[in-house]
Amino acid sequence: MAVNEDETVNTLLNFRTSELCPDWTRSVWNLDFTEYVSLPVEYESAVEELDWLTQLREAITVCREWVEGGRNPHVRGFWLVLSDNEILLKGLIVILFNFIENGHQSYDESDVRYKAQEKAILASQLYFTLVSIPGSGAYKVFHPILYCRCLELLKVYRQLVIAEPPVNATKRKKDHDTLGGEKKKRKGTISSQDQDEEGQVEFPGPEDEDLLNTTCDQEPYNSQQVSALMKLLFSLTKTLITLLECYSLKECGDSVEQTIQRLAPLTRLEPETFCRDFDVRSDSLSYVRSLPELSYLGLISVISSKHGDEEELSRQVFKHILPSILMLTGSNNSAVSAAQTIPRDLLAIKGHCVQFVSFLVKQKGQSSLHGVRILLQHMSTKVPDKAEYRAKTAQSIVTITKLLPTEVYARMLRWFHRYSRGEKGGCRMFALEIYGLLLNEPERTPDSSLDEELQKYLAHKFLLEFIIARCSDKASSVRAKAITLLATSLASGVAWIQREVKDLFTPCPRPAIPCSDRTLVVSEVENATTIGTSERSDCVNCTVRLVKLISAEARKDDGRDSTAAAAPAATFDYTEKMTTPLTVAGEEGVSESTALITDCADCTVKLVKLSLAEVQELTISDRQGIVSMLCRRSEDEKCAVRKAAVCALQNVILLDSGFCCKQNLEVLHKRCLDPAVSVRKQALVSLSELLLRGPDSDMLQRLWLDAVLPMILDRETKIQEKCMEMLEEVFLNNIVSHDTACSRSQLRAWHMLNTMGGELGQELRRYLQKCCQFWATQGKVKAALLSAVQSHVGTENYKGAWTLLVELAPVATTKFDIDFVIAYWKENRHGDLETVQKVLNILGRITDRLPKQVLTSLLSELHTKLGKFDSSPALISEMITALYRICKVQESGEKDPTHWCADILQASHAYLSEMVLDEDCHRHIDEELVICHLFTLGEIAQLIPSKMPKRLFMLVESLVATTTLGNNEIGSQEVLSQSVRTQFKGSKMSPLIRVHAFTTLGKLCLQNEAMAKKCVAALARELETSPDAIIRNNVILIMSDLCVRYTTVVDRYIPNVAACLKDESTLVRRQTLTILTSLLQEDYVKWKGSLFFRYIMAVVDRSEEIRSFAKFCLVHLLLHRYPAMFYVHFIECLFHFNAYEKHSAYNKFQQSKREKKLFSLNGVQNKEKRLQVYKFLLEHMSDEQRFNLNAKIVQDVLGGIVDSVIPFDDESIPIVQDAFTILCCKEMKLSTLRATAVSADDFQDEQEAVVAVAKKTIISQVVKRNVIENIVPVIIALKHMLEKMRSPLLGDLMAFLRELMKNYPNEVKDIMAADKQLASEIEYDLQKFEQDQAKSRRMSHCQGDLSTSVAQKAAASPTSLPSSSACPVQVQSVEEVPIQIKLLQ
Repeated sequence: MAVNEDETVNTLLNFRTSELCPDWTRSVWNLDFTEYVSLPVEYESAVEELDWLTQLREAITVCREWVEGGRNPHVRGFWLVLSDNEILLKGLIVILFNFIENGHQSYDESDVRYKAQEKAILASQLYFTLVSIPGSGAYKVFHPILYCRCLELLKVYRQLVIAEPPVNATKRKKDHDTLGGEKKKRKGTISSQDQDEEGQVEFPGPEDEDLLNTTCDQEPYNSQQVSALMKLLFSLTKTLITLLECYSLKECGDSVEQTIQRLAPLTRLEPETFCRDFDVRSDSLSYVRSLPELSYLGLISVISSKHGDEEELSRQVFKHILPSILMLTGSNNSAVSAAQTIPRDLLAIKGHCVQFVSFLVKQKGQSSLHGVRILLQHMSTKVPDKAEYRAKTAQSIVTITKLLPTEVYARMLRWFHRYSRGEKGGCRMFALEIYGLLLNEPERTPDSSLDEELQKYLAHKFLLEFIIARCSDKASSVRAKAITLLATSLASGVAWIQREVKDLFTPCPRPAIPCSDRTLVVSEVENATTIGTSERSDCVNCTVRLVKLISAEARKDDGRDSTAAAAPAATFDYTEKMTTPLTVAGEEGVSESTALITDCADCTVKLVKLSLAEVQELTISDRQGIVSMLCRRSEDEKCAVRKAAVCALQNVILLDSGFCCKQNLEVLHKRCLDPAVSVRKQALVSLSELLLRGPDSDMLQRLWLDAVLPMILDRETKIQEKCMEMLEEVFLNNIVSHDTACSRSQLRAWHMLNTMGGELGQELRRYLQKCCQFWATQGKVKAALLSAVQSHVGTENYKGAWTLLVELAPVATTKFDIDFVIAYWKENRHGDLETVQKVLNILGRITDRLPKQVLTSLLSELHTKLGKFDSSPALISEMITALYRICKVQESGEKDPTHWCADILQASHAYLSEMVLDEDCHRHIDEELVICHLFTLGEIAQLIPSKMPKRLFMLVESLVATTTLGNNEIGSQEVLSQSVRTQFKGSKMSPLIRVHAFTTLGKLCLQNEAMAKKCVAALARELETSPDAIIRNNVILIMSDLCVRYTTVVDRYIPNVAACLKDESTLVRRQTLTILTSLLQEDYVKWKGSLFFRYIMAVVDRSEEIRSFAKFCLVHLLLHRYPAMFYVHFIECLFHFNAYEKHSAYNKFQQSKREKKLFSLNGVQNKEKRLQVYKFLLEHMSDEQRFNLNAKIVQDVLGGIVDSVIPFDDESIPIVQDAFTILCCKEMKLSTLRATAVSADDFQDEQEAVVAVAKKTIISQVVKRNVIENIVPVIIALKHMLEKMRSPLLGDLMAFLRELMKNYPNEVKDIMAADKQLASEIEYDLQKFEQDQAKSRRMSHCQGDLSTSVAQKAAASPTSLPSSSACPVQVQSVEEVPIQIKLLQ
C-alpha cells in the first residue's frame, strides 16, 4: 500500500508536540510512565478546540499505511519523516500516555467515563500501530510499562460482556482483595507437584483475572456506549496482533507474559461467535468477526521464536487456558459451576481450547510437545472431582494425546499409569476414564527405535489389564467404573478389543494346579529380603526364610514422573508356583508381598500371602478368570458395582457363548431379586438381551421365564414398565401366523409359550395373565393377533396357542372368533385333557356371545359329563365354572338359575353316605371316584354355597376324622368329634382321600362362618398330629384363606401355624413362610406374641433354600412394611433365645412345651446360631437403631445385672455373654463410622464425599458422648461386681473393654482421670488379659499341629516316598510367623 507523506505529516502536526514543554516531557519519560501527570495548562489551552477522537482516528489510519508499506525500500522511512518535520516522537508518546492513563481513572458519570475510555482505547491503538512500524526499535518507541497499560484496557471488554450489576461487582472486588492477599502469601512457593516428569518446574495454577476498579456509585453505560466501546476494543485487539507479527518482544519477557495474560481471558467471551478457524494470516484479520477467534490468533502470534523460546511460550499459553479446558468459573477461574450439569457455554469454551491446543501440536510440532505433556498432567491432577467434569476432561485429554508422536504418546501413557496408582480414588477413577477412551483408538505400532520399556504401554492389552485390575479396587466407585468400562469394551464390537479380552478370559490356559501343589522355590525369587529363618525339624537340609518380595520394576525410578504417586509393588509372574489365588491390589489395600520360601531343592513350602498391585487374577480355580471375578462382584455391597457386574457378565456371554452356562445365568437370575431397583432393572435387561441376541438354549429360556416374568408384579413401576416392554419384544412382536413363523425370534417365542403351556409353566401363567391385561389396556390386543394365535392350534405349538388364548379371552371377548372355538370343541371334546380344559375356560368367558342352541347343547353335555364323576379335578373345576356361567346367561330370567346342581349334589350325598355308613366299604373304596365327588362338592360350594345340604358337611367331616380325633381326648379333638356320629369315630381313610377331604372342608368353611368356627381348632390340631406332609401343607393354606375371610376366628391359632416353621418337611416350612409373609404384608396378622421369634429362626434353618427365602422375605418384603421390627424385638431375642423367663417384662408370652422344645436355641451348643440371628438383625438396622440399641443393651441387660433387676445366676450368664458378644461385633458399629464406609473414594463427586465426612464427624461426637455418659460407668460397675464374684464373665467384659479402649481411648481415659488407681488397675488387667489370650492361642495352635502330624504319620505308608506336601509349614498370617518359627526350633 502506498504511503502519503504529506498526509502523515499534516495529521501528526495537529498533535502540536512542539508546544509541549521539553522539561515536562523529559520528566514523564524519566518516571518510566509510572505516574499519571496532567498535561501542561499551556498545552491544553493550545489544543482546547481540537477534536481528539477524530485526530486519533486519522492518525491511526495514516500510521497503519506505514505498517503495511513502510518496508518498501523506495519509500523514505516513517521516522525520518517525523524528524524532518519537527514532529517530536517522545512528545507524541507522552500525549498518548496521558489519554491512556485518563481512561484508567474512575468517573461516576457514565458519559465522562465513556469519553475517557474511548480516547484511551484509540490512543492505545495508535501506540500499538507506532510500535508496529518498521524501525520503531531503533527509536525506542516500545516501553514495557506503557505497553502494559495499553493491554490493561482489554479488561474493559470482559467487564462489558459480563455486564454485572454494581452490587455484584463490588462484592466480587472484595472477594478479589481477599484472594489477592492469599495469593501474595503463596507467591514464590512451588509445590512438589509443580514439576514434570523431567524434573523441571511447572507453572502454578491460574491467576485471578482483575477487573477494573468500580464502585457501586458509578452510572452504568447505555447499550449504544457498550456497543461502541466493544467495537473499539475489537479493533485494538486486531492492532495488537499486528504488533505481535511485526515487533519482537524477546527482550521483554514480562511484556510477553502480560500479553498472554490479557488475551487468554478474551477466549472465554462470546463463545457462540467462534468459527474454529485458527489458520488465518495477519493480512486477513479484517475478515475475522469473532473475539475468541481473534484472541486465539493473538496467542498463536505470541508463540513464535520472535518473542522467545517457543517451548516456554507454549507452556505459558497452556497455563492460562487450563481453567478453560477444565471448565472452571469464578472470579479467579478456580470454581466449579453450581449447576447440576456443565453449562453449555463452558462446554463450548472447552471445545475451542482443545481445538486450539490440537492446532498448536500440528503447527508447532516438537516445540509444543513439552508444554502439551505438562498441560495433560495438570489437567489430570486438577480436574474437578465430579463425574461429568471427569468425563469431559478425559475426552479432551484423549483428543490431544492421540495427536502426539509415538514416543511422546508412550511416555504420556506411562505417566498416566503411574498417576493411576495414587492413593486417592479420584486418580484411579480418572485414569479409568482415560483408558476407556484410549481403548477406542487404534493401537499404535511401536517404532524400532522406541525403548522396550515404553512399548508395552502402547498395547491395548496393557490398558485392559489395568481396567481388570481396578475391578477389585478398594473403592467401590472405582470398582463400578472399571467394570462398566470392561462391559463397554466387551460390547464395543471393535475386533481388536474383543480379541484382547478373549485372551484375558482364561489367564491360565493349562489345567488349574491344585492348591497344595503350587509352591514357590527360592531360586525363582529375585530381590528377596530375608526377615527371619527357621530350621525344619523334619528336613535337615531345609531352612525356611520369611522374605519380602520387591519387584525390579518397582525399584526403577527415573525421577521424571514426580507428579504421580509412588508406585506400589508390581506384578510377579509366578503362576505355576502360587499356592493361593492372588489378592488384587486395592481390595485389601496395597501392601508389600511376603512369602515363606526354602533353600532346599527337595522340599518346598506353601506361599503364605501375596498382595500385588496392577495385576489381573492370574490363578483362579475355575479357570474362568474374568467371569469368576464378575460373578463375585455381582455380590458386592455397593449397588453400582453389582449393576456394572451384571452388565459386564451379559456382554461376556454375548461375546463367547461358551460362558452361557447355568452357573453364570443363575447369577443374573439372582440379581433379579436384588434390593436395588437399578440392579434389578439391569438384570432384567441383561437376561432379555441374552435371550434376544444370545445362543438358543432351553436353560436360558427357562431361566428368563423364571426371573423376568415375575417382575411384572414388582413393587417399582419402572421395573413393571420395563418388564412389559421386554415381554412385548419377546412375545407380542413375534406372534405371526404359523405359515410365516420362520425366524429365530418367532420360533423362540412359541417354544417359550409351549413351555408355559406345559406342566412346568403353571406358576408362570398368572404373570402372563397380568401381561395380557396390560396389553389390552394399551390397545395392542387386536383381532389380527388372535387370528395369528389361532393359526397355531392343531400344530406343534398348540399348547402355547391355547395358553395364550385362555389369557387373552377375559380381555378380548368381543374379538374372539366364536365359530372357531365352537368348532374345535365339537371336534376335540374328547381329546387332550389340558386342551379341553382351556377350551372350556374360553367358552365360559364368551358365553354371552354364544348362540342359544350352542348354549343348550353345551349345558346338557357338561351336565351329563359332570354327573358321571369320571373327570379329573382340573376338568371338573372348568366344567362347573362353565355350567354356572351358561346358566347365568341362559336362564337369567328365571328365579333359580342353579337348579342344574341339585341332582349332582344329591348323587354325591348318596355315594358318600353309602361309603361312610358301610363299615366294610373302606375295603373296596374307589379312591378316584371319591376324589371326584369331594372335588365337585368343593367347587359347587365355592359358587353356590346356599345349595349345600348340611348333611354333606358332616359327611366331609367324617372323612377327615381319624382314630386320633375319635378318642375324645382334649381341646380341639373334641370339637370335631362331637360333630360326627359315633359310628364314624375311628373311620379309616387313605391319605389321598383325606388330603382331598381337607381341601373340600376348607372350601366349605370359607362359605360358612359357623362351620369355620367349629373346625378351625381341629385344623390347627391337625398341624401337630398329622403324619402326612401334604395334609399339613393343605391345612396351612386353608388356615391362610380362613384368616383372610374370618380374621378374628383364626387369629388365636396363628402360633400353631407359626410352629410349622419347624416342620420336618421343607415344603411345609416354605409354605408356612410364604403364608405368614403374605398375611403380615396385608395386615391380617400382627407381630405379637411369639410370632417374630418363630419367624426369625427360619434364618438359621437347616435348609439353605429356607434360609435364603426367609432372609429375602424379611429384608425385601417385611422390613419395608415394618421398618422398626428388628430393633423392637432385639432385646427380647436375648431373653427368648436363652429361655430366660425370670425377667418382669421380657419373654412373657405363652408357649406350649412342644413349642419350647422345637424353637429352643439356649445352651452353648446353639450359641453360634444365636449369633447368626443377632448379626442378621444388626446388619439390617439403621444407624439410629444401632445407636439406640447399644444404649438399651447396656442399660437393660448389663445395667439390669448391676442393679439386681436381673438376678445374676447360671440362667442369666448366657444372656450377659451374648450381650458382650453383640457389643463387640462389627455389625453393631455404625456404618458411617466403619473404616470403609465413608471413604472419599466411594463417592464419584467431591461434594458427596464432603457431606459424608461431615456426617461422620457429627455422629462420631454423639457416639463418644454416649460412651462417656452411659456405657463406661456401667462397665466399670459391672467389672467390680464380677471381680468380687470371680465370675467367668470377666473375660467377656475385658474383651469388650479392650474394644472400647481401641475405638475411644481418649474418652475412656478422660472418664477414668478422676480415679488414677482404677485406671492403673484396668490397664494392668487388660495387659494380663492380652497375655492370657496370646498364650491360649499358642497352646491351641501347638496342639493342632501335633494332632495333624500324628494323623499324617499314622496314615502314611511305610514305603511311601518323601514329598514336599508331607511336611508343609503352614502359617495363617504374617503376624503369627515369629511364633511358629520359635515353636519349630
